[in-house]
Amino acid sequence: MKSVDNDVNVREIITDGVEPVTTTQGNKVMSNGNKDQDGTTSCGLVSESGTRITKEFLLRHCKKNKLYITPSLNDALYLHYKGFSVIENLDEFTGLRCLWLEVNGIRKIENLENQLELCCLFLQHNLIHTLENLQALSKLNQLNVSNNYIKTIQNLSCLRVLSTLQISHNALETTSDIDHLSLCPSISVLDLSYNRLSDPQILNILEQMPNLRVLNLMGNEVIKNISHYRKTLIVHLNQLTYLDDRPVFPKERACAEAWAAEGIEGEKRERELWETRERRKIQESLDAMTAIRDRALKQNKAKELQKRAVKQPLSCSTKKIQMHLRASEPENDLSQSGSSDIHHSCPSSEAIKGDIKPTDQIDSPIPSNKSTLWINDLPDLDDIPEHKELMKDGSHTLIEIITRDD
Repeated sequence: MKSVDNDVNVREIITDGVEPVTTTQGNKVMSNGNKDQDGTTSCGLVSESGTRITKEFLLRHCKKNKLYITPSLNDALYLHYKGFSVIENLDEFTGLRCLWLEVNGIRKIENLENQLELCCLFLQHNLIHTLENLQALSKLNQLNVSNNYIKTIQNLSCLRVLSTLQISHNALETTSDIDHLSLCPSISVLDLSYNRLSDPQILNILEQMPNLRVLNLMGNEVIKNISHYRKTLIVHLNQLTYLDDRPVFPKERACAEAWAAEGIEGEKRERELWETRERRKIQESLDAMTAIRDRALKQNKAKELQKRAVKQPLSCSTKKIQMHLRASEPENDLSQSGSSDIHHSCPSSEAIKGDIKPTDQIDSPIPSNKSTLWINDLPDLDDIPEHKELMKDGSHTLIEIITRDD
């Protein structure tokens, strides 16, 4: 508190962009302020009705939020959570397309005559009692006035392109309170949730809205007063695609129409028909996937066969060489016994068995130019080319040398 000469107490509030302005109340001069969403304190001109919007505030607000300093260049303006009580000083913001004024203390919709390009207006969570002064907003297509004190829908027929009206949490009660909606054929999204509507006759008004596709009536007593509420609304509102908290699918609409035409039995038959179609569709999808898989397997198999055909197979000719090794006999005995006991891989040798032509070449380390083969001339088994042992009996070993012909 700060004392002045005439004993008037002044409460000063530090602001984020607008100088605090005082107003006299009795023998006191007081100022008011509020907090932004980010926790900083701001205020405009304060009067008996609350915080005011000043041009100085708007200038500093644009600088702070990195908007254009030239007002007409801004297409969006965020004035929510400021505590403003009056819409004013927006004359220069002629290019606005979206205006956020929610969560303030605004009591009246006014001073928007210059916002000819405005498309979206957000006024929820204020103190508005009447829908008015919207005639200049010819391009407005979205209006949110939820959480106010509106008792009657009016003055909206001038908004020829209005497609979305959110007016939940207000004070709408009777059919006459929403009768004006029949003059708003462009509305396709209507939120009337959490009002005081209880008369089933509101359905007659909703039927006069040809483009209505999304409707929310949750939180109203009328839901309990309309027999078979959801089916009834789906049947009467042909364009409805979303009701309350969930979509209206084609199956639900078909069942509802069958119920209206033939009762519960008709609805049951229609539901079974849809379930049969759905099962058939699922089976067709599975069959299609199976066909795709089989086609892929056939293609892969064909590719493998093609690769095998291109690549020449390796033919293996098996040539058997029978060696009778007598480790107990000396070298001289071996030489005297002749080469009849040794069958080496010579093209003219009778030791070659099988269907091998004389022209076949045998890759063997055993020398073929000697008539007498000594024990020292025999290779070790480790030095013999690719082979396998056929039989081993005491000092005799029968091996098979394998050669590959490319």
